[in-house]
Formats: sequence, C-alpha cells, structure tokens
Amino acid sequence: MKATAFFDSKRFSRLMAYDLRLNGTAYLLKLAAFTLLMYIWILFQMRESTGQFMWHTYEGQLITSEVQGYISSFFVALILLGFFIGTSFSAMGNKVNRTIYLLLPASTIEKYLQPILIRIVLGTGLFFLLFWVDAQLARLTFEQFPVKGPDIQTINGIMVWKPDVFDYSMIFINGDAPWAAIIFTFISFGTFLFACPLFFRKLQLLKSILVFFAGIFLTVCLFVLFSHIFYPGQVHGFNVQLQDVLISKKCNNIELAAFALAYFSWLFFLVIGFFRLKESKL
Repeated sequence: MKATAFFDSKRFSRLMAYDLRLNGTAYLLKLAAFTLLMYIWILFQMRESTGQFMWHTYEGQLITSEVQGYISSFFVALILLGFFIGTSFSAMGNKVNRTIYLLLPASTIEKYLQPILIRIVLGTGLFFLLFWVDAQLARLTFEQFPVKGPDIQTINGIMVWKPDVFDYSMIFINGDAPWAAIIFTFISFGTFLFACPLFFRKLQLLKSILVFFAGIFLTVCLFVLFSHIFYPGQVHGFNVQLQDVLISKKCNNIELAAFALAYFSWLFFLVIGFFRLKESKL
C-alpha cells in the first residue's frame, strides 16, 4: 500500500485550505472574543487587586514584586484555550456535518492531524501572543486611569506603586512551583476535551466535561476504597491514606506518579481519539 494512502501533502494542504475557508470567520470571532474577554478580565483584576500586579518600591528601590494576578489570569486563559481545543469536533454532533466530514477525500490521519495543527499548535501559539498583548494593553489602560486609595500614592507620596510590565518569565520562572508539570496538565486537559467528544453524537463538550469530573470522583472513590482495605485502622469515612516512599532527594512515589500523569497522559488521549475517529461511522 502506498504511503500516500495514509498521508499526502497536497491532499492535506487542500483539506487545510477547505477548513480555513469554511471556518475561518468562526476562528477569527473566537480569537477576538478571547482577546476582549482576557483584556477585560486582566484590567478588572488590576483595579480590584492592584498589589497583585505591581512593583512596590521605596525611593526607587524594589521592595516586593507580586505577580499572582498575572499567574491567575494566565490559568483562566488556559482553561479558555482548553475549551477552544475541545470544540474541534463539535460539528460531528450534527448528522449532516458528520456525514460531510467523514466523506471528505482525505485519510483518517489527515482528518485528525488538521484540527491538531489548527486548534492545538496554531491556536496555542496565538494564545500566548494574544495573552501577552492583552496584559500589555490592560497595563497601559490602567496607567491612564489609575486607581488611587489610602495606601496608594502615585506621584508625590513616599510609597510608589508602579505597574509591572508583563513577560512570561513571571510565570515560568517564579518560585519553586513545577510550572512544566502544571502546563502539561492543562495540555492534557485540552487533549482530553479534544478526543473525548468523538465518543458522543450530541452535546459532546458538555458530556466530555461531565465525564472528566465523573472520572475524578470515581478515582477518589477508588483511592478511598483501597485506603479502607489496606489501612483499616487509620482511615475513617471518605478519607484517603497514601504511603509515600522517597525515590530521590527531591521526589517521592506520589510526586513521580503525578508528574508521569501530567507529562504523558496527553499522548494517550491523542491516540485514543485517533482510533475513535477511525472507527466513526456515518
């Protein structure tokens, strides 16, 4: 069997062009809505919790730097990105659109790779760019209309609050938090929402979210059951008892399992989604 039966660059480029012509306006509207919502959210947070976005200086010397407002806003943006990725196969819930999509002259790998490139790769790249733009615009807007309070004097006071110019080092180089694992956790959540809707014909995204929380609840219940079996005298009620074993100087078995789940689960979801799309029927 020829390799072009699985992937052909010309056929794949025509599929990409077809999708952009068909859904280009919808993509632009979603990006515009994301940009506007994040701009309003960051600006609102700046006005409500000014100190979380500011450098606190005394006579020109930096005393403290609080960037938790940027970090929490970034997490909100990651959730919105996950929902954008999760709507990749939303058209499959409509019988007519499902039939048209499955009858497209392209291989299964091409039909699956196309939303990955547009939603996950290109969408994530634009997400980082637009969040940076929103953070800068919100800061510039705040400087034009600063919030003054009894503890904030912007010109002649002893203490000066100066808006902190956002850059991604504030998020990825901040304390001892395992930011790589946190980012991959959100990526795994996004790929779950990307693959799980393929198992449903109606209300795919809603059902996928319900499955996600149901899976978490059942996992906790399983841990509670095992805790009562293996630690009958130590566990009471809906509690979990875990025995941690130090594997290295900085990691125990529980942390290792959490890191493995964060770093590799997205691969599992992508593979499952591919085979589900391959098995999809008209």
